[in-house]
Amino acid sequence: MLFALAWRVIDHLPQYDELYHFLAARGIRDHGMPVIADGIYDRAELFTWLVAIAIKTLGDSLVAARIPSLLASAGLLMLMTIWVTRRVDLLAGVTAAIVLCLLPATLDLAVFIRFYSLHALLVMGMAIALYEAAAPERTSRQRISLGVLAAALLLLAMHFQVTTLIAFAAVAAGVGAVLPREYWGIALSFVRRHLIWTTAVAVIAVVGGAFASIKLGLLNDFLTAPLWASPSTRRPQYYLFELARDVPLLWPLSPVAFLVAVIFGNRRLTIFCAVVLLFALAVHSIAAAKFMRYVYYALPFLCVIWGCAMSGMYSGLTRIAMRSPELGNRNVATLALLVAAVVLALSQEGQTVARLVAGKLTTDPKAIYEGETDWGPAVPTLRPLLSSADRVVTSNAMKALYYFGRYDYDLNATIVPETLSGDEFGVDERTGRHAISTARSTAQVLGMPGKTMVILEEMRLGNPAGVPADAVETIAERCSVVVVPPAAGLRAWSCPSGKAP
Repeated sequence: MLFALAWRVIDHLPQYDELYHFLAARGIRDHGMPVIADGIYDRAELFTWLVAIAIKTLGDSLVAARIPSLLASAGLLMLMTIWVTRRVDLLAGVTAAIVLCLLPATLDLAVFIRFYSLHALLVMGMAIALYEAAAPERTSRQRISLGVLAAALLLLAMHFQVTTLIAFAAVAAGVGAVLPREYWGIALSFVRRHLIWTTAVAVIAVVGGAFASIKLGLLNDFLTAPLWASPSTRRPQYYLFELARDVPLLWPLSPVAFLVAVIFGNRRLTIFCAVVLLFALAVHSIAAAKFMRYVYYALPFLCVIWGCAMSGMYSGLTRIAMRSPELGNRNVATLALLVAAVVLALSQEGQTVARLVAGKLTTDPKAIYEGETDWGPAVPTLRPLLSSADRVVTSNAMKALYYFGRYDYDLNATIVPETLSGDEFGVDERTGRHAISTARSTAQVLGMPGKTMVILEEMRLGNPAGVPADAVETIAERCSVVVVPPAAGLRAWSCPSGKAP
């Protein structure tokens, strides 16, 4: 199902963030380093290498570059399904897989040149290893082996996302919630016997963790957000509303699914997954920067809960039916499954999937790959002008590099704080080029000797997180409009030397 859905949208327009990895992968292919223009993009470098291998093997295209994400999503789907099937039954595993495919974030990230699907796969692997290590039937040797595996996956996941620390804490809380009583008894007995030492270790751990978080800037990163994400900063309910929008049937009914799974299904696995999910959502809801892909690693645990619920419902109804003389067979349970399948097929989640499979790409406009500006129609008009320009100013550095292979100044209020100096004309170390955001800085650039070309996306004009209105006015006063096809969603100007005062 995942491949059928993904193949419909895998050739979508390039999105700003994914071009970082794509362009850096070209740098690896051509120079052996993740070079973009005059800078280095070394975030999640292992993923960039995977993209580089993909475009070298399959061809220099966005579709090829998206294959690693698609394979990671497929790996996550397979790992979760196999684990749930072994721990519960086939019905639970298949249900969990279907629910994961129904989540819009799954498809979004499967065709997105970023590391979120791979990170979710690593977190799921770590969670399974720790859950299995805590299982009562495991031997000491098995526990040690699983613990080493979990530690390796944790370190690897940390390479991609520092929020893996939250994921680890969530999994640890989940394991703690399902530890057998005798283990808790042993732990409490140890604490009572060594109260002073255990208290001292706990205090040192808390104080040391807090100090390290402040020293390494983790606390500051947790409490701050880039300009583009500022609208959600003060919305602790963000993820609750986004999930209700994405899966309006499954999310509101999740508490019911949890109760069914706890009563009739695999109680231990359900409680583990519920704690991991709620812990992760709670912590990320406090964080300043919020976006669905940041918590994607936690969403498969919601799917497992639904798998346990469906299996529990079927087995519960089967037991009731077998005890009732008037029923005497499993027809009631089978009928309930059919009804649930029909309801799901008729829901918004099911209808969205059906439309995609049928080739009707009426996807959610908030999807990662929707609403992007297509620079393609403007390329024939702008390329000759850019080739003769002394400098290029743009509001989207990644697309300027992708479509034209050059830019000099990034006129984007979001990028300026991310430069080395955090101020006007600061250098963006990812590209080695300068970023500006004010009308004064814009006028200064336009006043430089030689011809300046300006290319701005209409969607960013007048946006406080993009191109401020006064900067646009400055450009309009000093430059001549270049007519480009309206379908491109761009505004372009040619600015001769000496226009600025």
